[in-house]
Amino acid sequence: MTIDYSKRALFSRKIFTPEQSLPTPLRPPGVASEDRFIKDCTRCDQCIKACAEQILFKGSGGYPEISFETGECTFCFDCIATCEPGALTMEQLPWAYVATTNSQCLPVNGVACQSCQDSCDQNAIEFNYTKTIPTPDIINERCNACGACVSVCPTKAISIQLPAKRDTN
Repeated sequence: MTIDYSKRALFSRKIFTPEQSLPTPLRPPGVASEDRFIKDCTRCDQCIKACAEQILFKGSGGYPEISFETGECTFCFDCIATCEPGALTMEQLPWAYVATTNSQCLPVNGVACQSCQDSCDQNAIEFNYTKTIPTPDIINERCNACGACVSVCPTKAISIQLPAKRDTN
């Protein structure tokens, strides 16, 4: 069963053009693919209850989603351990998400801030100090997409998402 997230836009206040669609929700660690997850997940909420960080919640359609607004994923994998139907598995790690910034980033707008770098245990966020106001560079190879940088960003300029697809032509 495939969920067409673009149809869910009907119930949101944002208007989407035909070329746009709603992004696939962020899922807990251990998801093989969205289609497989939707097929296997029974929406039992055991992964949500097991999350010590309380970053999992019942999302669209009753399926678990992850939000980094209040904390980070410590990769304890309790969500995977409690998933009896096997919708979350250790075989699907590491997950494919990365951190990205947008134009609301304070340093990009000339205001000094390094809260994202200070919260990153992976040292995946670096600042170029040769600039008057250094701007962040996210090193995807180091980023484990734990989300620690998301909740500390004062302008909500950081998000965790699937990396942009590269054109191979």
